[in-house]
Amino acid sequence: MLIDVDPPDGSAILRLSYPARERQLTAYDAAFLELAKRLNLPLATADKGLLRAAPETGVQLLPKPAIAV
Repeated sequence: MLIDVDPPDGSAILRLSYPARERQLTAYDAAFLELAKRLNLPLATADKGLLRAAPETGVQLLPKPAIAV
């Protein structure tokens, strides 16, 4: 299995503070949102803040998996 590493981007880090404050996200969650948006990838999360912010920013969410009991 190959893992792609996203190179550090200083300007992307600086752009996180506004969406984090605007959407009441942690910087960590805002980073996930920014990465998904920039790479045009869907986001898998159970975090309430990210579930709310993703559609507001045009980031697609992966469907919640069904859990077999």
